[in-house]
Amino acid sequence: MARRMANTTTGLHLRLEGVTLQRLGTILNALMHLLQEVARDVAGASGRDAVRFAITEVQGCGLTLGVSPQPGKESVPAVMPRIAKTLTAAIRSLEHRATRPKHFSDAALIKLRDLARLASPEPSVKVGNGQGSDVTLSSRLLANVETVLAR
Repeated sequence: MARRMANTTTGLHLRLEGVTLQRLGTILNALMHLLQEVARDVAGASGRDAVRFAITEVQGCGLTLGVSPQPGKESVPAVMPRIAKTLTAAIRSLEHRATRPKHFSDAALIKLRDLARLASPEPSVKVGNGQGSDVTLSSRLLANVETVLAR
């Protein structure tokens, strides 16, 4: 039985099951770009390294990766707890309806679409922040993201 990731105020976790080693690198790359895009918008900061994401924990039984946002520059405001909450709330919302979430530019939606495509139909990819249940990147989420992008 997998132990639950430590509940932090700023962290996110990505749970992967059934992922091949080849696909792992592609999934992590898509996740990194999604996190950076949303974090820049939430922080109102420009520059690629405005917010960094540090690995805080790695667990087995599939793979669970914990990451935490950190300011990459002194000028970045202290909004790190909002980044994890914004990302998981947006994914949860897109699972239910095709409405653009706050802080999700077309670039962020494209990154989420890319990540969801990598998870469809296998492996299982879930995102969470320790509050509420994890959100699975499903074909329904993918369809809703594509609908929002088509508008």
